[in-house]
Amino acid sequence: MADMLERIALVRESDQDAAKDDRYALAAANLRLLASTMSDVSDDLLQATAALNDLTAGLLSALISARLLAIGFEVAPYADAAAFYESLIDIADRAKRHRLN
Repeated sequence: MADMLERIALVRESDQDAAKDDRYALAAANLRLLASTMSDVSDDLLQATAALNDLTAGLLSALISARLLAIGFEVAPYADAAAFYESLIDIADRAKRHRLN
């Protein structure tokens, strides 16, 4: 995951050069922050993420993709990758409960 985030950050920097838009540089910095803290994500949290993704038929993967795209145009409100994942698990838990009711 950290490697993927770094690659996206590189693309955002290239986009910034082409678009002359500082939001791309901010996106790259935010993605690198998440990438640099991936080791802070516990195995338990990653297992919970995988389990939720399975239970929600890929919803969590879709949420992660959408959130990473959104980081391209706003300041990421996460201090680290663990907070990023925990917030998505909370969203997925609520969606799963809603779907099962």
